[in-house]
Amino acid sequence: MITASVENRTLENILPLVCSVDYTDQRELAVTQAGPGAQYTSVDIVQGEELGHGNLVAEVNGAPVFTLLGGFSFYRDLALDAQGPDSKLLNDSLVSMGYQLPRVGADTYTVTEETYRALGVLYSHFGYRPLTTDEPIPASSFIVLNGPVTVISEPRSTGDVTAGALALLSSGQKELACRLSTGSLSADVATGQMIRLNNGATVTYPVEVKTEKDSTGNASSGAETQIAAPNVQTGTDTAYVAVKVPESDLGGLNRFNAELILDSSDQAGLVVPSSALFTTGQGSTVKLQDGEEIRDIPVQVTFSANGYSMIDVDPDSGLVAGSQVLISTGTL
Repeated sequence: MITASVENRTLENILPLVCSVDYTDQRELAVTQAGPGAQYTSVDIVQGEELGHGNLVAEVNGAPVFTLLGGFSFYRDLALDAQGPDSKLLNDSLVSMGYQLPRVGADTYTVTEETYRALGVLYSHFGYRPLTTDEPIPASSFIVLNGPVTVISEPRSTGDVTAGALALLSSGQKELACRLSTGSLSADVATGQMIRLNNGATVTYPVEVKTEKDSTGNASSGAETQIAAPNVQTGTDTAYVAVKVPESDLGGLNRFNAELILDSSDQAGLVVPSSALFTTGQGSTVKLQDGEEIRDIPVQVTFSANGYSMIDVDPDSGLVAGSQVLISTGTL
C-alpha cells in the first residue's frame, strides 16, 4: 500500500526551461573596406571589452584598425587638405579622444597637419609608426560605430578577413533567453507570465515572448555589419521567452534552469497527487488512512497541474494537511 501526504500550498502549472544570458541587440564587428586577400594579422579585442572612440580592434596586413563613433563610415582615403564630412568626422573623433583642440569654421571640415599630428598620437599610443603628411589616411583603418558597444562573444582568430566577423557586439542590456531543452514552446506560453530562476531565490520576473529566425542571414552596410531584423531574414520563426533580470540577481552566472509559471491556483489549499484521486458515480474521492481504517472522502478538484490536484473537502471530513492518502496502483 502506497500513501502520500496531503499538502497545504499554492499549486502551479510550470514549464521547465533552460535560460542563458543574451543581449537585447546584437551586431557583427567586421572590416568591410579591406582589399582582396586581406588578412587579420592581429586581433586585439577581448570579450567584455567596451568599444568607443580610439579602440584598437585588429591589424589588417599589419596596419592598425581603430573604432570611432559617428553616423556614417569613411567612404574614401583621406589626404592632407581633404575637405568634407568625413574629414570632420575624423577631426571630431580626435577632439573627443583629447588628441587635438576643438576646431572652428572651415578648419573643422579639413584634414590639416594638426589632424596628422593628433592621429599620430593615437598610432604611437599603440606602438605604430605615425603616418606622414605624404601618406593617405586609409578608410580601412577605421570602423565607425553608431554608439558605444560591448564585445559579447569570443573574438575570432587571425587569418582571412572574409572568413568571418571579428566578434559580436551589443549596445543593449543583458536579458535571459529561455527555451525548452528540446522542442518548441506551446501556445500556452504568453507575455506577462512569471518565471522563477532555480538559483535559490523565490523572486519571479515577468516574461516577454519573442521570436527569432533559425537562420543567420545577415545584412551588411558600411563598416559596421548588423544582424538583419527578423522580418528580413529567411527561415522558420522560433519562439523563446525573454526575461530582463537585474545584473545583481545573475550572480555572475550565464546559464540557469528556470520554471515558467503558466497558471496557478488563486490561493493556497489542500493538494494531493492526482494519482490519489478515485472516480465514483458520485464524483471524485480520496482514500484517507485513518489509523487502521481506510475511509473514502468526497472531494472537489479545483485546479490541477504537473501531476497534482488542489481539492475542496468538507471541513469535518478529517482530511487535513499532513493526512495520509492512498495512491492508486491500478489494482484498487
